[in-house]
Amino acid sequence: MAQQQALGGRKPAACSGEGCCGSHTARWAVALLTCASISMIGMLVTTILTGWFTGPSMTVMESFVIITLVGVIVMASVAMCCVMEERTFQMLGGFAVAYLLVGLVAIVVWSASVRTAAQYNCSFKVDCDSQYSSSGLGCDGNNKQFVGCVDPKVRRRGGDLHFSLWGDDCTDDGGDDDTCRGFTSRSDCVKYENPLEDDVEKCDGKGTTVEEAIADVVGALCTITILTMIPALGFALSVFAFDGSAPLSAATEQPPVAHSVVEMGTVTGTLVQPPANYNAQPATVVVLPSA
Repeated sequence: MAQQQALGGRKPAACSGEGCCGSHTARWAVALLTCASISMIGMLVTTILTGWFTGPSMTVMESFVIITLVGVIVMASVAMCCVMEERTFQMLGGFAVAYLLVGLVAIVVWSASVRTAAQYNCSFKVDCDSQYSSSGLGCDGNNKQFVGCVDPKVRRRGGDLHFSLWGDDCTDDGGDDDTCRGFTSRSDCVKYENPLEDDVEKCDGKGTTVEEAIADVVGALCTITILTMIPALGFALSVFAFDGSAPLSAATEQPPVAHSVVEMGTVTGTLVQPPANYNAQPATVVVLPSA
């Protein structure tokens, strides 16, 4: 109460000074700032490298998480300033909880969007100057058949064959051999095991479907998101679940000495004024009988 009166009626800072910088909250803020910075860089790189074939169902959520990560970085930086009111700390803790919810929603959306992203990847069509069947190349196994497309031209509308944005070069006019893989239906494109070879005549061994490739992307996105969710949870708990503003060495510190206690020491000649609310009491004199 005396501290609150000294601050003019305001609540004391929830975390300030040297004690804050050694507190649980401050340490969680440092961890949160570090992990959020790494996650944002990883999320940006992943979105740039894969967003062109995973489609809007995933890139929209990735963009939303990136924006949230920017807010987390700002929030963690503010928390490290170490001079804040209790209400401010509660707001920052609430933002950490919001990121946890956003992260959970993003993981669910990405996991549920693998099939949709694969269909988006195979939703475009291409025209070919000539076509040939892959049966004559020995590509007769399950999920290995395709239609060879010579001198492909990608069309915004129409087109003869479906093709995969990922793992092929129809968008690059067929690459060095002017040939890419086409499919008569989108489902054939989705389930095709791509050997990831520019030479369409190579179809030996087990390839990778576009769904498997997108599932790997989802795994990377979830890992990047969880990396920041862990310190966000720790920061939220330090704000709401226990007194995270207390210094870690508080258990070993001695209690503050009351101002009214006068310690023995060297007299400096300075007159000590009593507190304003000090009421002097008359001294009681005890007279002992003489022997």
